[in-house]
Amino acid sequence: MVKLFKYSWCLRNVLRTIWFNFHYLPFKQAIFLPIILYKPKIIAAKGRILINGPVRPFMIHLGRPLVYLYPNSGVIFENWGGVITFNGPCIIGNASAISVGEKGYLSIGGKFKATTSLKIACYHNINIAKNVLVGWDCLIADSDFHVLTNCRNGTLTTGYAPIEIGENTWIAMKCTILKGSVLPKCSVLSACTLYAGVKDSKEYSVISSSVSPYTKIEGLYRNIDNDQIIYK
Repeated sequence: MVKLFKYSWCLRNVLRTIWFNFHYLPFKQAIFLPIILYKPKIIAAKGRILINGPVRPFMIHLGRPLVYLYPNSGVIFENWGGVITFNGPCIIGNASAISVGEKGYLSIGGKFKATTSLKIACYHNINIAKNVLVGWDCLIADSDFHVLTNCRNGTLTTGYAPIEIGENTWIAMKCTILKGSVLPKCSVLSACTLYAGVKDSKEYSVISSSVSPYTKIEGLYRNIDNDQIIYK
């Protein structure tokens, strides 16, 4: 019975993998099954997926079990109409999730690897260059999913901004990269770093956030009755 259950799980993965490839890719690419899904939970399958460069079988792994300290729960995938571009081989480990909004554009460079529990929320623009390594339990999000109101004049913040991650970058475990951030090439983001809206870091640097709380911007608050983002 155990073997039978194991084989039925594998069969479900294969069937969803086949469907996913032919749903998103042109036939001449889909026939190679370049994308393999592990225990996928597909919430929405709108928008587009593009693969640039040579296509080979199983070059893109989504939800692959790599770290057994985290649940072997595969991958959660939702695309509400945006574009996801893979520019080469990619491995995203178990317990991960990818969420792309209606106007989101997510570009992932070649030889990208995230070991486990990566969460990507792309509702505007996230561009990840080649040879990027991401450690356990990281979040990359280009949207706040709300806006803030200026208490002086009533104007609203945008609530989203693009993210750029340079090549040959290592993002250590439990890092958070938020809207408007530019991470330079050949940099290391230390464990547990909050990287929010930073644009002036240097290449070939180890980057870490302060553990001390501080006031970043004065005069803003969240108006629960008026905090909806309008993506342009």
